[in-house]
Amino acid sequence: MSGPQQRVLVVQPACPDYRRAFFELLARQLNVLLICSEVSIDGAKSDVAGINCPVELVETTAFGRMAAWQKNVVRRLLRDPPEVLVVNGNPRYLSTLVALVVARIKGIKIVWWGHAMSSTSRPLRAWLRKQLMRLAHRVFLYYPEEVPLLPAVLRKRAVGIDNSVDTEKCLAVSDTLTKHQIENFKTGLGLGTEKMVLTIGRLTKKARVDLVLRALAELRAVDNIRLAILGGGEELDDLKKTAARLGVMDNVFFVGPVFDEAQIGLWMRSSDLFVYGGAVGLSLVHAFCYALPAVISSPASGHMPEALLFRDGEHGMSFKGGEPSFLAEAMQTLLNDTNRTSMGLAAQNLVRHRLSAKKMAQNFIRGLQD
Repeated sequence: MSGPQQRVLVVQPACPDYRRAFFELLARQLNVLLICSEVSIDGAKSDVAGINCPVELVETTAFGRMAAWQKNVVRRLLRDPPEVLVVNGNPRYLSTLVALVVARIKGIKIVWWGHAMSSTSRPLRAWLRKQLMRLAHRVFLYYPEEVPLLPAVLRKRAVGIDNSVDTEKCLAVSDTLTKHQIENFKTGLGLGTEKMVLTIGRLTKKARVDLVLRALAELRAVDNIRLAILGGGEELDDLKKTAARLGVMDNVFFVGPVFDEAQIGLWMRSSDLFVYGGAVGLSLVHAFCYALPAVISSPASGHMPEALLFRDGEHGMSFKGGEPSFLAEAMQTLLNDTNRTSMGLAAQNLVRHRLSAKKMAQNFIRGLQD
């Protein structure tokens, strides 16, 4: 479907930092142009300064958070059509809908790239995603585990590409941090024998960090557990108020956004568990890189596709979603589990053997060629 001489146009809402390595790897093997915006309607910000991949930043006109239009996408298809068009599967981008129709009329090969399951998707959006998939010649899903979730007619054209962060960088940090460095970092935090759990990601309502705080409050009477919250967002002020109201402010590190992987690694390797109260996504893969067993809610359908990688009892423990008492129980059980270290190593081995920007790019290119 694609070769070195074919031009591939990839349209994305944004290109965050964790996508840089992937697109740079694509650009080494494909004649690819990436079109994206500075910020997506979901708040993801592009980081393309100095990226080794041809990129064109376009303006996005947002109609609230329900719909958006990326300028110049349709115009470029009309003026200079590529051989292959890869579109993001978010049905709220109206420009993508028009681009798909234009590409069909012009005989351009279409690849729909997105996920079959989403924690935020409404029935209408899920239905619309599947209708858009029908317009594509090939469907790229985040993971092979999603393929069975599609109707039979779409499974035939679907392939999972194993969505990933730049795990090679994360694993390198994890592997090179020494016990001495970790102990010094923990001493600097004032940590003695206390256990620490960590959550990382944008602080939004769907992240449900408030649930983790309420679980922490229940556990405080039993264990002096500390919680590290890495990330920023619109919920930060409310979460600080919640922590104060629950009386756990002294147990919480509100670290804020951290972008330096070496610093993230110190927090990760100083923690005993990764905990996520809401709909988990790539944060789970990030934690797995550092051999952190996870506590996430069930069922998997309440998450982003990354939750399909998680095996209860093998990579950590699940709890009944929305219940702080169940989360507290799972946290305490796993913190006292003698198999906790082996669970973390199993999670890390999953990453080592399967997930990386390099393998994701290879799967992407192989899917174009099939």
